[in-house]
Amino acid sequence: LDRELQPGYQLRVEARDKGEPPLSSLARVNITLLDINDNSPTFYPLQYFANIKENEPPGTYITTVSAADPDLGSNGTVNYAITAGDTSRFHINRNTGDISTRLSLDREEKTAYQLQVVATDGGNLRSQTLAIVTITVIDTQDTPPSFSQSSYSFVIFENIATGSLVGIVSASTLDLNTNITYLITSGDQRGMFTIGGSTGQ
Repeated sequence: LDRELQPGYQLRVEARDKGEPPLSSLARVNITLLDINDNSPTFYPLQYFANIKENEPPGTYITTVSAADPDLGSNGTVNYAITAGDTSRFHINRNTGDISTRLSLDREEKTAYQLQVVATDGGNLRSQTLAIVTITVIDTQDTPPSFSQSSYSFVIFENIATGSLVGIVSASTLDLNTNITYLITSGDQRGMFTIGGSTGQ
């Protein structure tokens, strides 16, 4: 018998003698099935994908994993734990399956994380499959541009024609989708030089 398929039965029993005519009576029998811990928790879905912006404060909610167990009482109570992945940066609520950050994340340090989560019921039956959680860190503009050299030296002849190329400066940033612009901020009081705003020439 499987309580999860049918938790109880109602039978009708007849008692009949062999007289002429036969006499009979009816009794009702109620059968209730008691639960045993015969089901392990099951995740659905098995894979989770979530995004979080970098530099969010510790304790920021990311996603929730969920497993079901049809057993009753403590046998059907599910607890969650991270079994693989960066537990120094991520925390899971053992009762709800909510995953949150322990620390602020930096996309320039690492762009994505993967966690493995196990579910265990009150009778210590573990889920036969693990939930896989992939967390992608979304970029924010937090890294200033950095020049390829700390200083540049260019040599040109006097009386060079107007518009002649003097040199090129170059800067880059680890942030994504960032357009770097260049401008001369000091040292050219007479306006003798111009710089390409997008090229650094």
